[in-house]
Amino acid sequence: MENQTKGRGRRKQRWFSNPIGSLTFSLLLSFKLNSKHLSGLSLLISLCLVRVFAKLAPAEYRIKWPNDILFNERKISGILIESKSDIYRGVSVIIGVGVNVKLPKQFVSNIEYPITDLYQITARRLNRNQLLAHFLIELYQLLNIFRIKGFEPFREEWMQLHYYHNKPVELRLPDKKTIVGVVAGVTSEGQLILKTVNGLQNFAIGDISLRSKISG
Repeated sequence: MENQTKGRGRRKQRWFSNPIGSLTFSLLLSFKLNSKHLSGLSLLISLCLVRVFAKLAPAEYRIKWPNDILFNERKISGILIESKSDIYRGVSVIIGVGVNVKLPKQFVSNIEYPITDLYQITARRLNRNQLLAHFLIELYQLLNIFRIKGFEPFREEWMQLHYYHNKPVELRLPDKKTIVGVVAGVTSEGQLILKTVNGLQNFAIGDISLRSKISG
């Protein structure tokens, strides 16, 4: 299917794709892990994408917790993961990925948040089939480790790529409450570690919005 008609991201936000200009796909995976350990999977997918981007279109990519891929503070790729537990089959996970490859200028100007694409970064139009193939190969290798050891082996590499590491941020929680602090890292299960006035606090992936803390 060339065009995604009902794309969506976290917090029920819409994900807009463009025929030919985007790469959008979904994968179904099964795990025998406890569902709480799958939070790190979202971060793992973002790391996998950055590795592939760096290989095919070298640039200074960054990740925004939990899994947005950025270049110069503009979004290139988004990921949505949904899971369902079964006492017999373990956990089934649907991974949805959207990548901006080469978007029309008019399309970009109509998006309400800042975005970019791989063509603007490299001035080269990447083959989407090749991009997907490299991602699947990389993911296969990472999952072989993840299924045994979880996210921990990848945690340090991920934190080095985190755009907000050691930066002041605001977290908007589902109940509209705002938490202010400095990002201190992520746990081995993918939770965000925030240094606040009340000490270190961990936040799990969910309907949480992360943004820079504006001083003043």
